[in-house]
Amino acid sequence: MTQEQKPDLVQKQAAEAKLDSDVHYEQVRLLYEQSPKILLISYVLALAILVTFWRVADHVGLSVWFIVFMTYNIARLAMVSRGIKSLPKTRESVKMGNAYALSSLISGLLWGSLMFFMQPTWPLIYQVMLLLIMLGVSSVTILSYGVHLYSYLALLIPIISSSAISLMLFDDANYRISVLFFLIFGFQLFSSAKSFNKNLTETLRSRFRERTLINELTNANNQLGQEIIAREQVQSELREAKEEAEAANQAKSVFLANMSHELRTPLNAILGFSEMMAHDPDASSAQKDKVAIINRSGAHLLGMINDVLDLSKIEAGQAELEPEVFDLPRMLEDIGRMFEMRAESAQLRFELELDPGLAQTIKSDIGKLRQILINLLDNAVKFTEQGDFSLHARTLPISDDPAMVNLQLEVKDSGRGIVAEQLDHIFEPFRQAGHSSSVVKGTGLGLAITKSFVELMGGQIRVESEVGKGSLFQVELPVALAEATEVGGLDMSRPAVLGLQAGQTAWRILVVEDNLENRLLLSSLLVQTGFEVREAENGEQALTQFEQWQPHFIWMDMSMPVMDGYEATAEIRKLPRGDKVKIVAITASVFKEQHKTILDAGCDEVLHKPFQSYEIFDTMAEQLAVRYIYEEQMVGPAAMVEQTINIAKTKEMMVSLPDQLKNELKQAATALDMEEAYEVIERVAKLQPDLAGILKLHVDEMDFSSIKRVLD
Repeated sequence: MTQEQKPDLVQKQAAEAKLDSDVHYEQVRLLYEQSPKILLISYVLALAILVTFWRVADHVGLSVWFIVFMTYNIARLAMVSRGIKSLPKTRESVKMGNAYALSSLISGLLWGSLMFFMQPTWPLIYQVMLLLIMLGVSSVTILSYGVHLYSYLALLIPIISSSAISLMLFDDANYRISVLFFLIFGFQLFSSAKSFNKNLTETLRSRFRERTLINELTNANNQLGQEIIAREQVQSELREAKEEAEAANQAKSVFLANMSHELRTPLNAILGFSEMMAHDPDASSAQKDKVAIINRSGAHLLGMINDVLDLSKIEAGQAELEPEVFDLPRMLEDIGRMFEMRAESAQLRFELELDPGLAQTIKSDIGKLRQILINLLDNAVKFTEQGDFSLHARTLPISDDPAMVNLQLEVKDSGRGIVAEQLDHIFEPFRQAGHSSSVVKGTGLGLAITKSFVELMGGQIRVESEVGKGSLFQVELPVALAEATEVGGLDMSRPAVLGLQAGQTAWRILVVEDNLENRLLLSSLLVQTGFEVREAENGEQALTQFEQWQPHFIWMDMSMPVMDGYEATAEIRKLPRGDKVKIVAITASVFKEQHKTILDAGCDEVLHKPFQSYEIFDTMAEQLAVRYIYEEQMVGPAAMVEQTINIAKTKEMMVSLPDQLKNELKQAATALDMEEAYEVIERVAKLQPDLAGILKLHVDEMDFSSIKRVLD
């Protein structure tokens, strides 16, 4: 290295050190600014835990935990408040970051200590709820704590390790399996947090480099002494910087949407398995009610993720209208029934008022319209402690366009109202309506999303409010009139699928999914229904399984290591009979351009996570013409079987059957082992073909009870 190069190297190293310092300062600043919302949510969650587990946990221990937790978090909130004020002055980001990481460690220990309250004697639902709370706290905090990786690890490690240790203390293999799941889930969360932090760091470094470049250019222009030229140059650079900042903001939103993929994947397993438990015929009604609570809680978490995702899509310019024809009064009445129950539980009065002249059938984006109404009514419930709230709807003609009407919606409440200073800001992201000191759960995105949807649909929204008397939100939307004959099929509740109808092909299904929980969920659902199933963890294994087994249908995850779903699908299509197999993609992505890319890769259809079981079955019915036995159809097949069997006559036919065959058949029927039963029936067919035909019919319908009656 020459003497001339040494000063340049020192200057470059100093610039990099300054850049690292600025990036770390910005990360710590974001960490402190986001903390008050997380701490307020923690208060609500701690209170919910106290109420929920009071029945089963040690009262003294749980009370002590609650008091310590609340006291510590109040102190932590005070620390955060001081940090927010002092950080811009002192810029001691390293010291304050370390202090926050230490406070996160203590918070993680407090959360993790909850697991030591759990006992094997607890009802299963309470054990599952406590485990889900640990998973939920670990998952949701990625988006806030992830800006400072050490703080997130300080929170995550005590929660995961405490959960694992507490489960290992139980002398039961099932709990030890749960330990493995916790460790895998913790590693996935760590990977997601690391990826989030890495991308954020790169984004901040890029932003500060751009800022440094702008400063250097500005200084250079000042040195030239050409005031007019310099001013024009600075203005041009500032415009470019603004555009780059807006582009960076959109990139942030897209990145946030991609991060939601990491959260939706484990959430898919939670919702899927809870749905399967709800359909378990051995579960009591009380257990099903509690499983429904798990499912609703998971759906609430999904709703919060979708709120963030909706805002990201709006900011990224990717939100689109999806108009369809629907019955307007019926949609409003459905929403009204939903909030009648909410009002009753909150001891409020709710009134749905539909104008007599309200249009019956319209064409608009029903999903966004429902979201607008639910967001507004949800706020009305949250901020009304006593009194009433209402929804009024009417349509008015548009004079210059007879095919259109103006849909006017009013949501009114008698709640606490909104102070005048907040009215100009309530439609901003992460702003809560009502008094700033109020503590209510939610993301603070509802009104921001509502306003964006209203404007996307060509309408406008207004708000009037008076503190102590309530608020009135008014929405006006132009919508198209439509004929009732254009209304699509009703969204009715779907009966559970119990199995496959007899007389079909033995369907071979290949499940290709790298995530263990989601692979187990989908495989269990299909095997339980009666499909032959094999699994693959990546695209390379999928190619091998296809060549060896020739499945009729492939569920293909698109994001996998080694070989992803795009490449695997394209390669399968090149193989013999690869053009015949049905391939349906499963993805947590929500971007429409990726939908087209997936279809172009060779997939026949796309299904998004988290999925419902009926979506799996409906898709396979559409692609393969599979026929199912539904829960509501069970009377039919049972009656048919009774008509095809004559117990007395069949017993006479059984007399001449060797005792060994009868014993083996009885064992298979008792164990509900269809494969073993078919094997025994094949041997019976060599001796008595007619008897074998009757027995096979009952095995096809899984009617082992009739076979056992004949053998007894």
